Amino acid sequence: QGLSIKPKWRITPKLRFDGVLSYQEGDFEGAASDAINFNTIRRDEVTTFRGRLNYQFRRKIVFFAGFKNETRTSNQANAEFDFYSIDVGARIRL
Repeated sequence: QGLSIKPKWRITPKLRFDGVLSYQEGDFEGAASDAINFNTIRRDEVTTFRGRLNYQFRRKIVFFAGFKNETRTSNQANAEFDFYSIDVGARIRL
C-alpha cells in the first residue's frame, strides 16, 4: 500500500523538471528471516524523493541532473537503510 505523486513541470520549452514523492508500507509474512525473528511479521515503510532536470540542448541531445533519496524503516533489525544518489549525464539519440 502506498501513495505516489509524480509532478512534471515544463519550465521553458527546453527545460523540464520531473519529480517523484512516494510513501509505501509493506508487510512481509513468511520471509526467510521469520525463523530468526520468532515469526514476527516484518513491516517496512519506504519514503522516496526524486527530482531531475532535463535540458533539451538539441533535438537529439538531452542533458540531465538528478537527485534521489530513499529511506526505509522497519520493525526488524538490519532492514533499515538510507540511500542517496546523484546522477548527471547526457542522452544522445542516433
